[in-house]
Amino acid sequence: MILHHYHLELEVSGTDRQNLAITLEDHRLDLEDHLGDETSLAEQVQAGHVRIGLTMKEPIAGFESDIALLSSFLHQVLRGLEVEESVTDPPDPTKVRAEKILGRLGETIRIPLRVEVDEGRLIIDPDADDLGYLESRWHDLPLWVQNGMRIKYPRLRRL
Repeated sequence: MILHHYHLELEVSGTDRQNLAITLEDHRLDLEDHLGDETSLAEQVQAGHVRIGLTMKEPIAGFESDIALLSSFLHQVLRGLEVEESVTDPPDPTKVRAEKILGRLGETIRIPLRVEVDEGRLIIDPDADDLGYLESRWHDLPLWVQNGMRIKYPRLRRL
């Protein structure tokens, strides 16, 4: 069985609370179709904190475009997490694809994450970027991603 996990968490402050909530009235995000009985996305925005965690049997095709849309109306880098897991017993990290999706001003980029097993549990840390991937694709990354990664990983400052 393959499961798809999605996580998005962000703080919304100041006038962005009202402005983004109004914007969401005109734009339907794919995420909203899967929220079920949870508080609507617009209500979460107005409350100042968006927290979405979903596990699905089918992928959400528009997750990345949802992050792009939200980021185009906010002045912060958004970070979503998408994990595709082929469920096995015991857990096998080679059967898991985990990516962080960063969004800024409508632009998105996917960065693979390292997956590890600890005491029989899969560990996916949204800050455990695949440095080999970053180094191999460095010149293809947008400047805003390069700058952030140089701050986060001093070893990348040489690139």
